Amino acid sequence: MALLGIFLCQPTPPPPAGVDFSLANGSDPSLKTVRQRLLAHAANPACAACHTRSDPLGLALEDFDGLGQARANDHGAAIDVSATWQGKSFSGAQGLGRMLHDDPAFPACFARKLYAYGAGADAEKLAPPLTRDLAKAFAAAAYRVPALLRALTADPQFFRVAAPVTQTARK
Repeated sequence: MALLGIFLCQPTPPPPAGVDFSLANGSDPSLKTVRQRLLAHAANPACAACHTRSDPLGLALEDFDGLGQARANDHGAAIDVSATWQGKSFSGAQGLGRMLHDDPAFPACFARKLYAYGAGADAEKLAPPLTRDLAKAFAAAAYRVPALLRALTADPQFFRVAAPVTQTARK
């Protein structure tokens, strides 16, 4: 779910109250892979709306464990990294990368997140005009990060320092 927020600036809403997470958390031993558990969990109509939107991106990366090491099996079952998102099919990390590359939301989101990180700002509170030209420069440079960094550091707005917040003394 986090990948939508990280790469496309599309946060996933919190789950509805009272959702049973037992299937997703592995309570059924017959569901060995994460994909199997998530598909079973998403069979609940209250869960499907978000899971069908967010799960494909993460499942494309399932051949990496929690430490980022490659793996081919999950609890003895083969891992399937194929996915379909918004009508586009892809497979694995490379396919996910190509899909993100082709998504028009990616350059703007990446530029916004990089700007916020460098400026110590909250990415959610940045006004779109601050990063619009950066996103265009990033796309024009074939999504090369050094070009985005040059555009970022050439922007005088990036180096503006906000006035310190003063606290009034309490009486």
